[in-house]
Amino acid sequence: MADTFSQASVHFTNRAQTDGLDAPIRFAGDLRPGAPAGGAGPAAGAKFLAQLYGGAPGAPLQPLGLPLPFRDGPAAGYLSAAGDLVRYVPGAPGGSSVTLQIKAWVAELGPTYEAAVARGVGGTGESFPVTAPSGGGISPPLPPKGLMGFEIAALRG
Repeated sequence: MADTFSQASVHFTNRAQTDGLDAPIRFAGDLRPGAPAGGAGPAAGAKFLAQLYGGAPGAPLQPLGLPLPFRDGPAAGYLSAAGDLVRYVPGAPGGSSVTLQIKAWVAELGPTYEAAVARGVGGTGESFPVTAPSGGGISPPLPPKGLMGFEIAALRG
């Protein structure tokens, strides 16, 4: 098992007061008759999932950790803070730049973004890939870097 101190690490969130990040993910509306995801607005609750993808610059992006649901109510559009939000980027040394992307989907379409896209009915969306500095790299490791600079496209209905 690789020493996680030597791997790049990031903090998977789309809202962080310390980084000034505020990028809620919106849903454009589910056009399928009787669809449970509802109309346009912020992605809300466990009926939506988001997955962080990452890799060393120029390398294929791969899923990092598990998908997260969204918060409900006034915090809709923001990822749930439940569980460990630190994600490690295989193949990227700690403290290096990494390429990251967020992909989101309607949960009923499948357990992964790829499964949801394969259904061909909409309900998926992704950010543009961004290159950002990571944490990690020394002992004790640098704190994971927060995600910044994402422009999240609305989930397409």
